[in-house]
Amino acid sequence: MHSGEGRAQRFKELIVSIDWQSLLGITRVRETARYWLEEGSIAVSDRLDLLGIEAKRQMVAVVGVVVGAVLALVFLFGLLFIGSIAALLHYAHTPAWGTALWVVLGAWALALVIAAVVAACMVRRLAKPFALTRQVIAQDIATFKERL
Repeated sequence: MHSGEGRAQRFKELIVSIDWQSLLGITRVRETARYWLEEGSIAVSDRLDLLGIEAKRQMVAVVGVVVGAVLALVFLFGLLFIGSIAALLHYAHTPAWGTALWVVLGAWALALVIAAVVAACMVRRLAKPFALTRQVIAQDIATFKERL
């Protein structure tokens, strides 16, 4: 009986001493998962940094466009308003009064068209924000799909 207990004890020690995780491949899976999580977190961190940089650039561009548009419209309005008053006062008691009125209205219409074109150009320029971030993320997704 003593030898049977000894064999049982050795068997128990053998079972306990075997690295079952390595034997079953769990260690390799765990290390691979850890590696991909670390790589993924680094990639996400890099993409967030890029997004932050592009967000700052986008905000500066938007503020610049808004400030520029407001200043341009204020100066244009002032110029046209004062010019309109001056032209109409100059021709107020002359036979060319009707022509002066149509010229002033034409100038205002031209200013409106120019302002609309400038606004459309600004909107088109700002229509695709974060293009670099989107491109990098699309490459990441394509690479991820290839690895699957």
